[in-house]
Amino acid sequence: MDERSIPFVVLRNYEHVFDSDTSDVDLLAMDVAGTFMAACDAASSSGLRLVQRTRFVNHSWVWWDGRREFIRLDVDTALRWRWLEVCDTRSVLRERSRHCEFWIPTAKNEATTLGAHIIARGFVEERYAKRLEWLGAPPCDPAIERRKLAVAHLLNPLRWPRVIRHVLSDTRRYFFRRRNPAGITVHVATATEFDSDGFRNALRNLFPLAKQANGSANERSRTRFTGGLSLTVQRVQFAKQLPAAIRGSGADFQAMIEPTGRLHIADAAGGGMFSAESDKPSDDLAQFICVSLARRHARASRKRGVS
Repeated sequence: MDERSIPFVVLRNYEHVFDSDTSDVDLLAMDVAGTFMAACDAASSSGLRLVQRTRFVNHSWVWWDGRREFIRLDVDTALRWRWLEVCDTRSVLRERSRHCEFWIPTAKNEATTLGAHIIARGFVEERYAKRLEWLGAPPCDPAIERRKLAVAHLLNPLRWPRVIRHVLSDTRRYFFRRRNPAGITVHVATATEFDSDGFRNALRNLFPLAKQANGSANERSRTRFTGGLSLTVQRVQFAKQLPAAIRGSGADFQAMIEPTGRLHIADAAGGGMFSAESDKPSDDLAQFICVSLARRHARASRKRGVS
């Protein structure tokens, strides 16, 4: 990103950003398109494949190494609670300082951005409370800070245009995600045991466990909208019941497991199929989903002219 002259900072946990078990990096940057292009170039040179590109309040991109590891890059363009900005993004980027091979906020701005994170989440994790103490900042009570933030915006008309922009942006994003949900639904019809927990854990860095569900149709739809994974496992007694069990499920990914262990998978949206003997269907299904998502994003990138 420095080569492209894109200002950015790593917001949190930057001391461990190069650790092998770190899969989530949080950035603050205003040039989203440039940041995405730079990240794609770096990922491509490392042999990583894009498997998720979505917009929550922030921009979230996930790359996969082709096996079991994922790297998620979350990019904020403004630090806010709902439609109220907690701090000035330009000031944080202008006053940044160098740390190893990347940029970080100053101690004062780190405390502010950490407070923004706490306010948005509504609770204080112990590690962040300790970090605020280490930075010499006062404790952050989300409820109190939210009230202060609301009053500050209400009393300052100069902040109102930004609030309106965020309202309009979030409204557009809501309707876009209704048409293009970030999550997926998976339906498994099986005549033998299926390791649901193993399957969920294999994809937990792509679809966090907190965003995984297997309840009613409404819950599955909501999970898909929020960028989660909805898994339905239907156990049948005889192999001849498998086609009827999977037919009409409407899931994005549909799988059948025969009593012999033979696995059949279909990507309903992308059109891909897979059939083979499987010693561990849960792992093979997770692998198939990642490959399918990578192919979808590769096709979309080619259409946009992104390598």
